[in-house]
Amino acid sequence: MLPRNALKLATFYAPNAMLLPPNGEFVRGRQQIVDFWAPFLSGVKGKLDIREAQTEGDLAARRRQLVDTP
Repeated sequence: MLPRNALKLATFYAPNAMLLPPNGEFVRGRQQIVDFWAPFLSGVKGKLDIREAQTEGDLAARRRQLVDTP
């Protein structure tokens, strides 16, 4: 299930992580990641399914899709 708390969700990211939203600028660091996710998590019901994951050296990338749940 999707964490309902942006702070909890951000703990899954490394302290120096970068998030690249579609059609957006990089979001850098945990606090900025919290700020990015907070508006999306209020009232969202669903889960994030991982569609693709890739790693190379110290880098990791995942593509996810929000799936609605009743």
